[in-house]
Amino acid sequence: MDNSSYQIRAFIQDELGKIASDNGQTMTLADDSLNLVHAGLLDSYGFIRLVMSLEQRFNFQLDFGEMDPEEFSTLGGLVRAAARAAGCS
Repeated sequence: MDNSSYQIRAFIQDELGKIASDNGQTMTLADDSLNLVHAGLLDSYGFIRLVMSLEQRFNFQLDFGEMDPEEFSTLGGLVRAAARAAGCS
């Protein structure tokens, strides 16, 4: 994982922490297999909020038409998809 991928991961984890806090939860560091929906961290609004923040911060646009939903439902999948869209990998 290159430096930009680490930045994307750190940003996502920070945003997840904010979303969790807004929902009265606590977010700890998570591994790639964490399913963001099943863990109760994201609902549809939270997902949109996270994606919009990612796209704005790293100046790219995710193309969900070309992605498998499983790819962006986990922390690792979302980091990889965002890194590809941002030209990091």
